[in-house]
Order: sequence, then C-alpha cells, then structure tokens
Amino acid sequence: MARLIATDVEYIWLTFCLIALFLPSLRLPRRAIAWMAASTARAVLIASLFPVVIRLLLLPWLPVRVPGIHDEFGHLLTAETLSLGRLANPAPELWSHFETFHIYFQPVYASIYFPGNSICMALSFALFGHPWPGVLLSMALLCGAAVWSLERWLPRHWALWGGVLMGLRFGVVGYWMNSYWGGAMAALGGVLLIGAIGPRRPFHGVAFGIGCAVLLFTRPFEGLIAVVVVVLSAGVWRFGIRLVPAFAIGAVAMTAFGYYNFRLTGDALTPPYRVTAKLYNDGNVCRACRVPPMSSFDTPNCVGLPMSLRR
Repeated sequence: MARLIATDVEYIWLTFCLIALFLPSLRLPRRAIAWMAASTARAVLIASLFPVVIRLLLLPWLPVRVPGIHDEFGHLLTAETLSLGRLANPAPELWSHFETFHIYFQPVYASIYFPGNSICMALSFALFGHPWPGVLLSMALLCGAAVWSLERWLPRHWALWGGVLMGLRFGVVGYWMNSYWGGAMAALGGVLLIGAIGPRRPFHGVAFGIGCAVLLFTRPFEGLIAVVVVVLSAGVWRFGIRLVPAFAIGAVAMTAFGYYNFRLTGDALTPPYRVTAKLYNDGNVCRACRVPPMSSFDTPNCVGLPMSLRR
C-alpha cells in the first residue's frame, strides 16, 4: 500500500486533474455539471460523497490502513476514550511499564494531542466499533465545506470542482483519508473561516464561530494566527452583526477547551502536551531520550485502552 500511495496514485491524481480540466468543455458533461452546481445543497452533497465513494471502491486494492505511527495511537486513544463517555482515563497500576510516545499516565492516562481530530473517530467508535468511518466523515465534511466556501469567491461549477479535487488530492490519494492523524478537521476550520468572510450570507457568523472552535480544538496556536489574519484582511467592520454568534460560539468553545485541559492536567491553561514536556523533556530537547526501550512499546496496551479500563 505504501508503494502504491507513493507512486501509482500520483498518476491517478494527474489523470483526474486532466479530466477536471477538459471535461467541462464537453457539451454533455457541461450540462450535468451545471445541474449539479445549480444548487448549493446539491453541490455540497456531491462533493462530500464523491471521495468517500471513490475510496470505498478502491478497498480491494487499498484496504483500510492498520495504524503504525505513534501519532496515530495518540489520536486513537483520545477517540476511544471519548467514545466511552469520558475525557480521560485513570492511570493504570504499574503504569511505568506502559509508557510510550505522545501518551502520558500522570495525573491521568491520556494522549497529548488536542481532541479535535479524534471527535469524528470517537463517534465512529461508538456507532461502528472502528475509527475509519470517522476518518471518512471528517473528509466528507471538509469537501462539502470547501464547496460552500469557494462559492463565495468563484462561479458555482468551479466551486464544485474545487471540492471534488480537494477530496481526490487530500482524501483518496492523500494520508488524510488513509491514516488516523490527518488534517481534515483542522482544514475544515480554516475553510469555514475563509467562507465566512465572503459576500454576506445568512449564518456566516455561525460558520465563523464554528471554524474558530474547530481550530481551537485541533490547532489552537496556528488557528489563532489564521483568525487574526482573516479578520484583519477582511476588516472587522465587514462582519458587523455576524460577530455576535461568532463570539457566543467562541466563548462556549473556549470554556469547553479550558474544562478539557482542567480534566486532563488540573489546570485550564495547561494543555496536555505540556505535561509530557515537563515529565520527559524538562525543557531540554536533548533529554527527550529518557523513555523506555523500543521493545516495551510493542505491547498491545500501547495501541488502545487496557482491558481493565473498558468497564
């Protein structure tokens, strides 16, 4: 699979790009594209389903990926924890024997990553018992939001093509849909921000607030820069009354974010990754090697919750 993604899939991507460029010039496809793009809701639905359907059709050649990267295990731990209805897990006995990358055990057993990328996978865990449908859902949301956002700036048929090409490049042939640590949720927040500053439309303030909330729970530091740049470039005066729902949603999101940090670290202003930085690095990157041998990471308990915590 790795070889296919690295080589052959690039040719698949190039083929789809060529089709996207020349297909609109044909008469029959032009009519079909015009019909699909005539309604915003229809275009959003088509762009959302397209990468999911293509990826499912490729399952005989590209099966569901088995997690194998430390970052993936961290996100999967958060997803499974949320699916069980809690934010963190109690530290297991003899926790020092289970230490691994991007996961800490004191004062609680949790991942260092922000929970935004794990929300869809948590829903998938609860409904299907597997995280990959949640990965498909996050990519579908991104592609649909991309069409909605691009319609603020481009003709409708080009907005539809933009959403489809995003699903192909970052979904079908990218690691966002073929791993458990992709960036679809963070990209969703950015797409909502860009769409919210277009020509005034209903619910743009809500979209801007949701975009800020998604960035807060996925990439809070980069998200803050993105929000400042978007607001300054668009001009605060252009938002007007739309800032009211945005501020309301932002306040709720910040409160929830602080509560999440408090439950995991005991301090609303201390994110989880700071705990591991203090435990293992002590501010010195050169001391980050103070971790157990690699052989201790190969135990089954490193890839999910210990059976004693599933009750």
